[in-house]
Amino acid sequence: MTGGGFSRSDRWIGSNEKKLFLALFLFFLVGFSIRYAVMGYGVGGGGVWYYSYLPSIVLDGDLDFYNQLKFDTPDRAYESSPLFYQRRAEPQPTPTGLTANETAIGTALLMFPFFLLGHLLTLIFNVFGAGLVTNGYSFPEQFLSLGASIGYATLGLFLSYKFASKFFSKTASLIALLAVTFGFSTFHYVMIEPAVSHGITILTVALFLTTFYHFRNENSVKKWLVLGVLAGLMMLTRWQEGFFLIIPAIAWLRDFFTASSARDRWSLVGYGVVFLATILAVFLPQ
Repeated sequence: MTGGGFSRSDRWIGSNEKKLFLALFLFFLVGFSIRYAVMGYGVGGGGVWYYSYLPSIVLDGDLDFYNQLKFDTPDRAYESSPLFYQRRAEPQPTPTGLTANETAIGTALLMFPFFLLGHLLTLIFNVFGAGLVTNGYSFPEQFLSLGASIGYATLGLFLSYKFASKFFSKTASLIALLAVTFGFSTFHYVMIEPAVSHGITILTVALFLTTFYHFRNENSVKKWLVLGVLAGLMMLTRWQEGFFLIIPAIAWLRDFFTASSARDRWSLVGYGVVFLATILAVFLPQ
């Protein structure tokens, strides 16, 4: 639904939409930088759990999260901040005796390349006497990893805007997206606590739903394979997002019960197997 009253603003937004979302990303990044400078740390709140996969697996070479979760960030320098509100994590042992992690690994996987770059920069800076900690919680490691999370979230917001603009004017779509972003908790999880999975799931869910819409009138191995990969990534980042599987499930059931022949129904069964097997394969790292 595109109103004529928005035609001028639609043209302007359409020719500047990438710049607008780049500006949004920079706004989030600057806001996070200020928050980091004031509080003295990047990884906090529930993000302690999501982020702990990176130093534990990459640097410690194990899946025992005791040192990460018990002490949050080993130097604990940020506790002197007047805005400190970090909850104390209470690690729980698994039957194997290792410390459990209650969160999904997908957020850490998507941050991994940037964490690796941050660790490399930390080592280089230390050669020149920077004296940065090398336990996975240095400024370069945290800032690049969490900056990547902000970038992923902003890309997800951009995809959401593009999807909405298929049905409504660009102006209405942008206004609605900004209203949801700043009127609810979205901006908090993107700018204040980007170590948690919420921001990144904006991207994974947006990718899944826009891809499903793209393939809405098609049934093929390619469609269900791609959707399976994206669904697996979506759940690997935050498994509660498995709720969105109800959308392709309804479409599959509709096609199955309206199929014109038994052959078509068996084809759909095969597509369903491909979809579920692909989800399982992508979800296996968890």
